[in-house]
Amino acid sequence: PHLERIGGCDIFLDTYAYGAHTTAADALWAGIPLLTLNGYSAGKVASGPSATPAHGPMSSKVGASLLKALDDDLASVLVASSVKELESAFELLKGPSASEGMVKRLRPYIANQLLRGALYDSKGKARDVTRALQAMWEVRAQTAGETWYISTDAVGTTGWGETVQETVTDAENVAQQVLGMGNSTEALGVAGSALRSLSRVTTALPEEHGAAHLLGVMHHLAGQYGDAERVLRAAIAQHAAEPTYFANLATALHIQGKTREAVEALVLSVELDGTRVGDIDRVLQWIHVAGTYDALPRILSIVCSNAEFGVPVVGGVLDVDSLAHAAQLPPVDSTEYRPRVGGAALDQARCEVFELLAKAYIFSAEAQDPKSVTDFKIAIGLSAFAASRCAGVALASLLSVRMTADRRLGQEHASLAASLEYVRVLHALGAPSQTDLQLVADTVAKRPASRTVAIYCNEYGQTHWPGWGPSSLKTSGLGGSEEAVVFVSRALASLGWWVEVYNEALPHDLGRDAAAPGPGAVHYLPHGAYDASRPADVFVAWRYPMSVALASTSKVFVYLQDVIPDTGFFGRFVDARIFGVLFPSDYHRRTFPRLPAAKGYVTENALTPEQFTDGANLPHRFIYASSPVRGLETVLNAWPQIRQEIPEAELHVYYGFTDGVRTTFANQHGLPAYGAWKAKMEGLLAQPGVAYHGMVSHADLAAAYAAAGFFLYPTTYSETGCIALLKAEAMGAIPITSRYPASVVPEIAGAWDLGPEDALTAPAEQDPAWVQRWVSAVVDASRRAQRGELDDHRARMKAHVREKYTWLNTARKWVEAFEA
Repeated sequence: PHLERIGGCDIFLDTYAYGAHTTAADALWAGIPLLTLNGYSAGKVASGPSATPAHGPMSSKVGASLLKALDDDLASVLVASSVKELESAFELLKGPSASEGMVKRLRPYIANQLLRGALYDSKGKARDVTRALQAMWEVRAQTAGETWYISTDAVGTTGWGETVQETVTDAENVAQQVLGMGNSTEALGVAGSALRSLSRVTTALPEEHGAAHLLGVMHHLAGQYGDAERVLRAAIAQHAAEPTYFANLATALHIQGKTREAVEALVLSVELDGTRVGDIDRVLQWIHVAGTYDALPRILSIVCSNAEFGVPVVGGVLDVDSLAHAAQLPPVDSTEYRPRVGGAALDQARCEVFELLAKAYIFSAEAQDPKSVTDFKIAIGLSAFAASRCAGVALASLLSVRMTADRRLGQEHASLAASLEYVRVLHALGAPSQTDLQLVADTVAKRPASRTVAIYCNEYGQTHWPGWGPSSLKTSGLGGSEEAVVFVSRALASLGWWVEVYNEALPHDLGRDAAAPGPGAVHYLPHGAYDASRPADVFVAWRYPMSVALASTSKVFVYLQDVIPDTGFFGRFVDARIFGVLFPSDYHRRTFPRLPAAKGYVTENALTPEQFTDGANLPHRFIYASSPVRGLETVLNAWPQIRQEIPEAELHVYYGFTDGVRTTFANQHGLPAYGAWKAKMEGLLAQPGVAYHGMVSHADLAAAYAAAGFFLYPTTYSETGCIALLKAEAMGAIPITSRYPASVVPEIAGAWDLGPEDALTAPAEQDPAWVQRWVSAVVDASRRAQRGELDDHRARMKAHVREKYTWLNTARKWVEAFEA
């Protein structure tokens, strides 16, 4: 209370003959300008108020001593040498308004000096006194008790950053202490002490958002909710990327009855960090109690995303019943919600949460028998949603859970049956626009009588490249699997085939691909408008075998791009339902040893002559142009060693941290670890000699390959096609890889690979000796290239790849399969 009372003042005016001592120190510690005399002698008063004080006793000079110890510049303003000077200084300080005049400018300066200086550094003083006592004792011991004058050098004051950090750390400890005290008088006193310390930091350093955040917390703990809101908003203005700031602002708003604002703040917290299960739980409760339903779609979208990665939701345990309850709010006939968001948004929110329920059971540790638990829970959900479109979504969710649960239980036939039904239900639930339906109808009506193929590209919410099509080649590029569809379709058109690609094409890509050569044609159409009742001659399910559920023709193919387990059942399924499986490599075909021989076709990923670019292939220039999770970390960790041996070395990195990369990483390591990993990678990308380009057009990427002498790829990813490696070789960037045996890399790189002869068979971090051999191979290759020893090797590699791997050759193999 004493310091709080002083802190409410604008100026502390010291007395004359006997000035303030401890009280003056308290005033300065509270950040109040201390106006004082530099000593005062009563014997000199007779000469009038303008008399200059003599030296005066110590009791009249404590204030001046404190100010001089704090800061000489401050003392020159606040220490007067006469009563008249004191009066003039007071008039100057108070000005028209102390809160707007010089005092307002002085207080931040005082706070700054309090943190910088040693005057209030109690820990530093304790160290100095301890050092002096030790010196005294040592001298006494060495001189047999003789008297000495001892002089020691002053030690430095506590560092600026250390003082701020100590203040913040102490405040964090106080916050925990206050939380344990409850709403007691003692707790308020403790919080008040921390308030003053943090106020000094935030006054001196307004950019210290961490201190501002803690100051807001202290205001809240002290019951000063309005001040808490104000300070927390200031912290967020400085740093809007910290979810805890938003969460604590939400608490301060909620206790003031500002529920709508509180919900928004809490949603922002969860959007920044979807793993904050406590915040998810709170915001769902607040939405339910306050009826602030316009935030529901956003929060449920986050919850659904979490469930996909097995992140627990709601109180750390899957409380699916409460989520189902939340999904039914408001009632179907509610009118309060619709004007703000609209019925469609509410329906979407309900559907999302129902999909969450299905996913949640898959990951629930409590579901010892996922199938039985799912049947029971979904039955409840179906009855709750029977009156809305979500009943269909519920059915799709049920099938999704069943196919996963059955697969876990080894019931592959039941799992496959559920997956096929899931695709049919999901397609029936689609609501394509009339424009999309008309586009498909018009395109189908123009089909020729024969040589027609439909390539169906639905990824069922798992897409790595949303909104892709031919135009992507000139903008942000494409993934290898998507690029394969674009180019093999054009090659088929050049052979006289009519190709319909059903995917998530961007609006400007819908319709005919103008770049596809005749005599055939390529049309991009929305997969949601696919008309199974009017099939093409050939149906190709891209990546997902379950898409064959929509096929109604005898010539049905699966175009695989990913490694999936060969359990034997897949082979029997193919034998019964599918004409053939198209594989992008021999390696991929070998992963299905039980697939009937006549059903497997190797149709390699390839390139087009239009992509071929020649360049300098500089011996000191290296390129990495694949997903960051496929070996980039190994390259970046080894880069300092490479650059030490080759000082002029450059590493050019392409691709980016896409949603697909995030999903891949989360599936392997968990979603919570992604942020830290990405931050680490971005730090490594900032190394000298590294240039990070991200996503670029195919033309820019081709030029980058042609400029580089080598393609670095120490991967342990089971790739099946690796177009990136093909492009590197075609443009003259010699591969230096891992030769990872469980991938297509040895098949494509072959004799062109200059990596270590022994293959990397485990993650690179588990085999540091191999990494050292790989670094040596990189350095050796660069030096050989500088001497011209690799010119013939490079030329033969380019010629071989450009002749063998063309999309026209691949398209011919497709036609052979179609006409078999």
